[in-house]
Amino acid sequence: MKIKILIALAILFLSCKNRNSNLLIGSWKLKDVVDYSGQNASDKLTLFPNGTAVAEVFANKKVVTRIKGKYVFDKENEIIKMFFANDSIVYKVQKLDDDELDLLDLKTKRLIRNVRVEPAS
Repeated sequence: MKIKILIALAILFLSCKNRNSNLLIGSWKLKDVVDYSGQNASDKLTLFPNGTAVAEVFANKKVVTRIKGKYVFDKENEIIKMFFANDSIVYKVQKLDDDELDLLDLKTKRLIRNVRVEPAS
């Protein structure tokens, strides 16, 4: 009986982790943006199911920078590795739900808070 309960709990735990990782898919923007430019600056990071990541920076609602890269999500350790051009960034997921994605930059130890812009299509 104990084994059946442990197996059921393990399946429940693993299915929750897999469901949560699917929440990454979609578009996110920084929650705590300070715009000193006076140009209504904003950003958007979009994560696709195929491992593609697109980062965009906007000024006055027009795209001024668009970078396409890749990401890999380690579900077990809740680590996201992003690769843009010749640079890579490693984050630890601190919070992930339908509306928020908080990432800890493992190099700088800074918390980056994001809010969902668009769900996965």
